[in-house]
Amino acid sequence: MSTIFLITHFRKFEIDPSYHDQLVRRVVAMPAELDGHLERLQNNSFHRLDLEKLAYELRIMAFNSLVPQHPRFAAGLKEISLDWRRHVLRWAKNTPKKDEAMSAVRDVRERLAQLIDKYGSP
Repeated sequence: MSTIFLITHFRKFEIDPSYHDQLVRRVVAMPAELDGHLERLQNNSFHRLDLEKLAYELRIMAFNSLVPQHPRFAAGLKEISLDWRRHVLRWAKNTPKKDEAMSAVRDVRERLAQLIDKYGSP
């Protein structure tokens, strides 16, 4: 880990613009994907692993790829992804009640949509 830090410290890392655009489009698509999860939860079809994969994907993007280009947007993503991760970890131990899971997913979805709206297309 320290080797990676030294390399990135002395040689600034910038991602390819096309890959950056792909990541931004992926983040922008997540609220719609969360709508699908809300619908499945409403139909008593809880997919914790799918939500966990999505949470992990958002966290990786927030803490790595989008940080240099959009610091305020990335800060919001970090906060949302950490809250989401907290829910997912708790759900790994105890399956949540339907209302609890829906409330958490709805909160993440709304906060993510607001962040995207606030910063437009980052």
